[in-house]
Amino acid sequence: MELRNYQLSALESISSEYKKGHRHILVCSPTGSGKGVILSEMIRRASLKGSEVLFLVHRREIVEQVATHLENMLVKNGVIMAGEIHDSRHNVSVATIQTLARRIKQKEYNQADIIVVDEAHHAVSAEYLKVIDYFKKNLVVGFTATPCRKTGLGLGNFFESLIVVETIQNLTDQGFIVPIRYFAPSTPDLKGVKMKAGDYDEKQLSEKMMDGQLVGDVVTNWIKYGEGRQTICFTTTVAHSVAVCEAFRESGIPAEHIDGTTDKEERHDILARYRFGDVRILTNCAVFTEGVDIPDIACVILARPTKSLSLYMQMVGRGMRPAKWKEDMVLIDHAGCCFEHGPVHEITEWSLDVTKVAANEKNEERKKSNKKPIKCPKCHCVYTKQLKCPSCGNIPTAEQLGKDVEYIDGELGEVCFKTKEVKVKASKLEKEHWHSQLQGYAKEKGYKEGWIFHKYRSKFGVKPVGICTTPSKPGPEVLGWIRNQEIKRRYEQNTSKRNQLSVEG
Repeated sequence: MELRNYQLSALESISSEYKKGHRHILVCSPTGSGKGVILSEMIRRASLKGSEVLFLVHRREIVEQVATHLENMLVKNGVIMAGEIHDSRHNVSVATIQTLARRIKQKEYNQADIIVVDEAHHAVSAEYLKVIDYFKKNLVVGFTATPCRKTGLGLGNFFESLIVVETIQNLTDQGFIVPIRYFAPSTPDLKGVKMKAGDYDEKQLSEKMMDGQLVGDVVTNWIKYGEGRQTICFTTTVAHSVAVCEAFRESGIPAEHIDGTTDKEERHDILARYRFGDVRILTNCAVFTEGVDIPDIACVILARPTKSLSLYMQMVGRGMRPAKWKEDMVLIDHAGCCFEHGPVHEITEWSLDVTKVAANEKNEERKKSNKKPIKCPKCHCVYTKQLKCPSCGNIPTAEQLGKDVEYIDGELGEVCFKTKEVKVKASKLEKEHWHSQLQGYAKEKGYKEGWIFHKYRSKFGVKPVGICTTPSKPGPEVLGWIRNQEIKRRYEQNTSKRNQLSVEG
């Protein structure tokens, strides 16, 4: 398998941190960055050297995925999981944390030179620490898209160093994940809901969100904005999930509910029908926040507010993976989470600090400096930091602002976040690398020199002055970026048409 440049860099960074003496290393690998590819390649290399590797996960579905992936890479492995017979002949073991914690003193399990932890934000829990401390180990490497606790505090009480594989913005620019369109009200009515363990009290939150009108709005607005997409809906409780599922069914929309007690075979059947398209909506409560890889998900409904940045990113991440004919993802936010935390591509700063709460600094500044978002009375775009609508150009009157800014009817509008792009200055070597591959792509397609010039300028913001290269075969990053440029062009054309129709209507 050909690894992307940043995946190779991540492996090199792990090796570098180890050489510095760090033995507990945390890797932040966003959704769509290929976390499974990175950790599988790391395990493969360690296995070839004869190291004993123990890979810990918290869901049996992930065990099955990883074990199969390793087999495809010719890495033999034993599975430690309820209902499975462990094969101790191999130097790689894949285990569910729950099973291994129960069987921890059985002599059939080999000691580990390297422990790899999936969804490593759980690694500081008592169950994980019990297992990690028991097994002899030389190195612990944790992988997660959200390197913090649910409360937002860092994981520095266990991990010594943090490696960030890539940013969500860069992954989007390269076409490895899709752009997100946000639809949301300004804020939900959460008066009286208390905080518990850093987030909303689940019982009180459920009582608010179970309101019949709110449940009905989830269906109404999916019909309006979901565009018939394969959709996953996150709710507050099991009862809330069932209620939302029933509301969709009553409207003739094929929907299914899954919770932690759903039978294994039934869950498998539901997911198979969902992947095939017979089921359009999946409702759940905290079941699919992690370890779900269904690229066809093109719409995520948030019917549960959260103060947790980690949980917000995990829920949104379910729809970010690319798929055939999927140009973007729609987020229908009935919880106001995008106003609480901001767009996910802005979230780039992570820390191991156990006293600092992870946050989107840009959005924190936005919340301090901005008044309530403005909803355009013409095209219903929701925006901030200016009076002029960035979508249709309308400037609302004072009277219109007074009527619309409160969103009394709860109707959703598309949210346009006005943010500044911060570009990292590229090295001359990187520019030459890209120019050479653009030349190779143009040669394959029969494009003229002007195409190379414009694409290079679009990528780096400058003309290719002083760049002299020979054509080379374009790699996955360059091909992904070119593909995404075309997707963005079509998306902007479609958005312009939608806005024009809305204004004319």
